[in-house]
Formats: sequence, C-alpha cells, structure tokens
Amino acid sequence: MIYVHAKMMIVDDEYIIIGSANINQRSMDGARDSEIAMGGFQPHHLATTQPARGQINGLRLALWYEHLGFIERSFHHPESVECVQTVNKIADELWEIYASEAFDQDLIGHLLRYPIEVTNDGAVTTMPGTSLLLWMQTRQQWLANKRSPSRKQVREPAISWNATYDSLLGINKPFPRPVPLGEMVDFLVDVWEQEGDDFLPWAVNIPKPKEPSLFLSLGHHVDVYFTSSKRTRISAPFVFGGERCLEGKKATDIRLSAIAVGTASRGGLGKLSICGNNSYHGVTSAGLRAIARGCPSLKALTLWKLPLVGDEGLYEIANGCHMLEKLDLCGCPAISDKGLLAIARNCPNLTDLTIEACSGIGNEGLQAVGRYCTNLKSISIKNCPVVGDQGISGLVSSATYGLSKMKLQALNVTDVSLAVIGHYGKAVTDLVLTNLPNVSEKGFWVMGNGHGLQKLKSFTVTSCRGLTDTGLEAMGKGCPNLKQFCLRKCAFLTDNGLVLFVRAAKSLESLQLEECHRITQLGCFGSLLNCGAQLKALAMVNCLGIRDLNLKLPQFSPCKSLRSLCVRNCPGFGDGSLALMGKFCPQLQYVELSGLKGVTDAGFTPLLENYDAGLVKVNLSGCVNVSDKVVSALTEQHGWTLEVLNLDGCVKITDASLAAIAENCLLLSELYVSSVQSQILGLW
Repeated sequence: MIYVHAKMMIVDDEYIIIGSANINQRSMDGARDSEIAMGGFQPHHLATTQPARGQINGLRLALWYEHLGFIERSFHHPESVECVQTVNKIADELWEIYASEAFDQDLIGHLLRYPIEVTNDGAVTTMPGTSLLLWMQTRQQWLANKRSPSRKQVREPAISWNATYDSLLGINKPFPRPVPLGEMVDFLVDVWEQEGDDFLPWAVNIPKPKEPSLFLSLGHHVDVYFTSSKRTRISAPFVFGGERCLEGKKATDIRLSAIAVGTASRGGLGKLSICGNNSYHGVTSAGLRAIARGCPSLKALTLWKLPLVGDEGLYEIANGCHMLEKLDLCGCPAISDKGLLAIARNCPNLTDLTIEACSGIGNEGLQAVGRYCTNLKSISIKNCPVVGDQGISGLVSSATYGLSKMKLQALNVTDVSLAVIGHYGKAVTDLVLTNLPNVSEKGFWVMGNGHGLQKLKSFTVTSCRGLTDTGLEAMGKGCPNLKQFCLRKCAFLTDNGLVLFVRAAKSLESLQLEECHRITQLGCFGSLLNCGAQLKALAMVNCLGIRDLNLKLPQFSPCKSLRSLCVRNCPGFGDGSLALMGKFCPQLQYVELSGLKGVTDAGFTPLLENYDAGLVKVNLSGCVNVSDKVVSALTEQHGWTLEVLNLDGCVKITDASLAAIAENCLLLSELYVSSVQSQILGLW
C-alpha cells in the first residue's frame, strides 16, 4: 500500500484540490475530521480532444520545475513512459549526489528516490551506498521527528512555511536570495489569480525543446523556455495595454520571470513598474533579462530603488524592448552611462526619460540620448552628482525642435546650461528649475535674452538663489507666451522685480508665490495693477513679508480677469489687505483664505459686497476669527452659486451658520465643518 500524506492533488491537469485535508480516507471521508479545502477546474481546459493546457497544467509544471530544477517536453505528458523514465533518472542522480561521501555539489532539485529497490521477483532491498536503517535515521533527524521513549512529542511538519532552500537542502542559494517556500506558493496563487486563463499557457507541440535560442537563462539555477508559437504572437504589430506593478518584497526575479512567461502569449506587457526597498535581496539584471525576452512590446518601464540592477539589465531591455517609449530610473546606483547609451541607441521611440538619484549616470549618457532619441519630448533629471553643463548642453542642443518638457533639480550645472536652454530650447513649453546652487543672476538673464523660449508656457523656479529682479524681468520679456509662473523660496526677489516681470509677461494667466518673504503688499497689488488682461489666478503661500499697510492708492482700474485668489498661511494678511483685494478683484469665483488669523468679520463682509459674480468655491479653513455673520452674508449673497464651502477649524461657527447654509445653498455639493461648535450636524 502507498500512503500519500499531501494536502494538494492535481488530477489529469484538469482538476485541483488544495486545503487542510490530507489526501487519504480519514481526511476526505467527510464524516470524520473537520477540514476545509477548495476544488477547481476550468471548463474550457478539459482533456477532451487534446491535453488540458489551462492554469492547472501551468501550476503543475511550475511545481515540477520547483522540485526537479528544469522543464522538458516529456513533462507535458506525465502518463508517458518517457516522462516516468526521465523523472526516475533525475531522482536516481539526485540520490547518488546526496548519498555520496563527498556531497560536494549542489542539488538542482528536491526530488530523491526512496532508498529501496524492488527486484523483478518482488524482493525489497536497500539501494547501493546506504542502508534502510541509515536512511530512516537521517530522515528523522532532518524532519526533527525524534520520539522520546518516555514522552510522546507532537510531530513537526516536514517542511515549515518559512523553510528556505538552504534549510531544506543545505546547499548554496539557487537564487540571489533565499526563497521561502511559502513565498513561492503565495506567488503562484497570486499570478494565477491575476493572469487569468493565459497564465503559463504551455504549447502542446514544441518542435525543438532544447534549441538554445529558445531558452532564457537567469543564471545557473533557472531557465525560462519560450516556445516558437509565443514568439510569433509577441512580434505581432498591435498595441498592448497590460500593466503590472511590483513593490517591496514582491519585487523579485522570480516574479518577473513568471510575469514574462505568463504574459508572453498575449504579447507581453505594455507597462511595468518595479519599486524595491533599497535592499540587496531584490530584483537584479537577471529579472530584467526575463522581461526583455518575454515582453518585447514593453513601452513604459519604471525602476525605483533597485541597487542590484546595473548596466547589464539595461542592455537586455535595450536589445529586447525596441518599442520602449518611457523610462523612469530612480535610486539605481549601479546603472551608468553605458546602460543609458544602450537604451539611446536601441530605443528610437523613447519620448519620456526620468533620472533621479543615479550616481553613475553623467554627461556621456545624456549626450547619447540627445543624439539618438530624436523623438524625445520630456526629460527630468534630479540629484545626479556627475551631471554637468556638458551633458545638459549636449542634450538640449541636439533635441532643439522636439524637447518640450524639462525638469532640472539638485544638479551641479552653471549659467552655461541656462544659456544653452535659452538659445536652443525652441520647443520647450514646460520648464522646472529646482535647487541649482551654481546658477547666478547672469544665467537667468542670458536665458531670458536668448530668445529661444518663445513657446514656453509654464515656468517653475524653486530654491534658486541666482534668480533676482534683473533675471526675472529678462524672463518676462523673453517668454511672450508664458501663461503659468510659480516661484518658490527665492530669497532675493523683491517687489520691484515681481512688478517688472508681470508687466512684461502680457500672456500670464496664473501667478503663484511660495515662501518669497521679500514680497510685500506693494508687490502683490502692484502686480494686479500692472498685469495684462489674461491673469486669472493669484496664489500666495507662506509669504511672511505680506502685511497690512495703510496704502493710499490713486484711482485705478480693477483686475476684472482674476477669477481665483488663494492666500494661505500668510500671518500678516488681515482685514486691510482683504478690503483692498475686494476692490481690485470684483469678479472672483474661487476664494481660499486659509490659516489667516488676522481676517475677521469686519474685513470679509465688505469683500462679499464687492463681488459682481457669484462665488462658487470658498475655503475659510483655519480662520479662527470668522463667525456666523460672515457665513450668513455669504449664503445670502452667493448661496445661489456656491458649490463648495470649507469651514474646518472656524471655531466661532455655530448651528446658525449650518441653518443658513441649508436654507440658501441649494447647489452645495461639498461642506467641511470639522472643529466647529455646531451640535446639530443632523440638521440636513
């Protein structure tokens, strides 16, 4: 009698049962032990006219690969004599290695023949090189299943959920990191669940099972086999929309190789994101090799925090994924200019490139991108210490008429790079410059006077000490189509420079100032007096220089184009500034006055009376001195248009305000009232 102690059974590649029940009479009886199990089959993958080749077949082959160390053609027909002989041969070979005195080589699989032989006449003998007693003693030690003569012990499971290849076999790691058996099972179920009917769709007829060109090696321990039929489908000229994302512990070479095989029958992935955790136990270049071979249609690839991925991995992507359009590299220190050069030469469709915290990428790689990637539209470079003027200049000058979006952050570039951008950036529409400590006033002045940024529409400058009044005015004059301008943490910009810039930038529609502490009330209202007829939005955030001043302004024309006003966490902005804002901007529809303790009912009520158009969105969060009087006036005069109202942290708001809102604001869709004094929020 053969006793099988297992909790999973696959029958004819059609049916699978898995659960707590052992595959024996006691557990499966139904009237004895309490068990839970799952049974499943696929109606469209039954062995009627041809062998079953569904998910269950794929799972069996994956498990066979786990135990035998490889997959070959005969494994698709486990009932065949060829398959039985092959498995027995593997088991014999592994036993000989295990039973040898030296035991000086790794086992490629887990399957060992049981150490007995049955002769043709039925006699049972021990296998050469050992005895049955020695085997049983060794086996009991391995399973930690020794029994005390005086006390019965609970038997430990043969293989624990956290078992690794090292602990099971005592050999070197077959993968770059130890792979727990539990993780392998979880991974198989996860991929099986997500890939649907196409997971591991092994072909029935495999013409040349050992043809070297059809094998993808992940090292000495793994080979992934791609059939010729899959390759035909992969090369089909149509667009694929598959997308996968691996994060944290799930970002491993094993998963990548399985994804490559599992999606190959559908042409591979269209987009892949891999986000590691900066550990040295994650994805390596071997995993990217699997993706390159199995997903030639890949168009977007994101690699974040992968210290083990180097130039070899990018070589594989460059050679296998010629359709690549978007590449995002972040925290990959092992990737250098050589890898980026391979991408540039072999991926002519590249349009978007992002490089962040890649210490090995420098000028040579960027020059190659500019030279070979003629379709490049967007480039973002951040915190790459060896990138300098030579790389930026070569890139921009080569992509003069194609590059439309540029983002340079925390780089060691100088005025030279800005001068080149100002002269050759003829197609640039969006430009972001952040934390460029070596750029001076001259750089911004030359960039503005280069007359190359005629198409620039959006410009953002953050933490650039070189931006002064002179440079900002030059940018206003040199960018006639500029519509959006955002200025953050620029310590040397004054009211005069801001007014001159606004006066020169006649197409400006949006102006945003953050932590520009030398800008005062004069600069704010001076900009409104001198702006063109296109300005629609003004935002001031954390600007400590803005304070109420007793300004006596001459007769002026209001800024009727302004529709949106945002003043956030500017402690000096009070009732005086608010009253002037009401006179300057009578057509406001979106108002945010958050964190302004200096604003009271006395300043806000007259503001409401000056607005000709109805307010649509109002945010007064953190205005602790605003009371029910303001809410009442707001709802009475603008309730017919008000859609969003935020009163978070307005501690003087009571039930009276909620009653006024309920009565007058019929179009209101969003209301925020946390930390108020209302006791009847169920009023609605």
